Amino acid sequence: MSRACLIWSTAHNAWFRPHAAGYTSDVSQAGVFNEDYPVDPKRERIMYFAEAAPMILSAIEESQIQATGLTTLIRQFIGRC
Repeated sequence: MSRACLIWSTAHNAWFRPHAAGYTSDVSQAGVFNEDYPVDPKRERIMYFAEAAPMILSAIEESQIQATGLTTLIRQFIGRC
């Protein structure tokens, strides 16, 4: 079974949105993908929850995301684990 992950675009300095429908700098708006989602290693990077967690916590501390967005993101991760 594939692990859940976020995808960071190094070309856009942003997260992939759900269904790869654009990009967002707001981690709470990031899509949750399976680790087997095809990425271009020169332009994109898979991040598992353990690696993305510090960025999520930092965003919370900086009040960049609201609790509802964080709750949704975490539920998506849990649902795919």
